[in-house]
Amino acid sequence: MKMRAAREGRKLKDVAAEIFRAGLETPIKHDRTDTSSSYDQSLEVPLFACETSKAKAPAMTVEELLRLEQTALLEEDSIRAGRTL
Repeated sequence: MKMRAAREGRKLKDVAAEIFRAGLETPIKHDRTDTSSSYDQSLEVPLFACETSKAKAPAMTVEELLRLEQTALLEEDSIRAGRTL
């Protein structure tokens, strides 16, 4: 979009708005034969069987998960600031 705006001598926001409008005006094609339900349960990606997760997170409480997240964020911030814990 940036290159198109520069090439046409237009503002980027104007080109972006034009592209978004064109995309929104395009009709959505539905290939479903059953139109009684607005919820489409079909998947367009392949599914793979996975082993049972050994992660601790599913068994953790919300408070434990929040504490873990805060600890990880503190560690990342310390590393970015050049300090060690």
